[in-house]
Amino acid sequence: STPQQFQPGQILNPTPESSSMDSITSLEFSVDGKSILTSFGLTILIGVIGALYPILGALKMQPAQALRYE
Repeated sequence: STPQQFQPGQILNPTPESSSMDSITSLEFSVDGKSILTSFGLTILIGVIGALYPILGALKMQPAQALRYE
């Protein structure tokens, strides 16, 4: 099938004669295993990188100083 051509504002304010809503609700997509594993791996990597800054700061402190309440 050919792709639907949209006019400016047609998606935000569809007119009754337009079939834009029909084409939007009938969209199909698929996700393969490689994409899932890649996104999971990137999430873990970002979490580890984000945790490194506080960890490195805590390594420089004495335990009593780290537990002190201010």
